[in-house]
This record gives sequence, C-alpha cells and structure tokens, in this order.
Amino acid sequence: MTSPPLAVNGSSAYTIKLVNTAATPTAIHLHITDGGSCGAFYTTTAKVGSTDVSGLVANGTYSTPALAHNASTTVTFTIKLIATPSCFYGYEYWVAVARTPTITNGINLITNAAA
Repeated sequence: MTSPPLAVNGSSAYTIKLVNTAATPTAIHLHITDGGSCGAFYTTTAKVGSTDVSGLVANGTYSTPALAHNASTTVTFTIKLIATPSCFYGYEYWVAVARTPTITNGINLITNAAA
C-alpha cells in the first residue's frame, strides 16, 4: 500500500482487516518493522478501535483475541512525517501477519515525503 507524498506534519492512514480464515478460533499476530533508513523523520501509531497498540505491534507481541471462523479485527496505522527527511528514499514498513508466531503473510506500507 502506498500513500500520496506527505508534507511535514502530514500523515497517511492505512487500514488492515485481520480475518481468521481457519476453521477453528484462532488469534492473529501482527508485527511491524522499520524497513528504511529514514525512520527518524516519521512516527507510526497502530490502533484497534480507540486502543493504541503501537508498542505491542512494534515489539511483536500484539495478538488479537481468538477470533471465530471469518471473524475480524481492524487495525489502523497512521504514519506521520515529522521533519523534512535528509535521506533520498521514502519510508517503508513491513507488517507481518500470522496465525502462528511464524510469519505467513506481509504487507508493505510505503510513505514518501513531498518534493
């Protein structure tokens, strides 16, 4: 997923719906990692509803409750540009999604500074 370029203090939001496609109730694990060298110029927030789960997602310990078959939880990521980057490349996060602690799927969240 890619956002339009951001001005300083601008932000982009990404919504990820985690759906249990397993036949039995299962928790889904979510972990976000910094994929770029421009991280000091961006902040990231992850929320489930109004609950801030940023720290849990960043350190790899966030899990949904056990979700019934086809039940879901929505996580909203907000990435904010807090200063003009001194690096050329935009910022990329890798969001790992798994039904077990082993990574099974992933999503890239890509944000660039406006020229």
